[in-house]
Amino acid sequence: MDHAGSVIGPLLAFALLAAGSAIASWLLVPVMGLKGAAAALAIAACVQIGGMCFILRRALQRMEVAG
Repeated sequence: MDHAGSVIGPLLAFALLAAGSAIASWLLVPVMGLKGAAAALAIAACVQIGGMCFILRRALQRMEVAG
């Protein structure tokens, strides 16, 4: 996905992904150990999917307005 021609989209998505992963790992790994690490990875994947859906939705809205 080329983030629909946007420059800010990939940077924002990466920042949210890194922050979500870091916070989840910081909170879950000390408490749950390896299971916490797996949960933090799942949370990071959900954040990434959500960010990509948001970027795609905005791109489709721009296409509807333009066309």
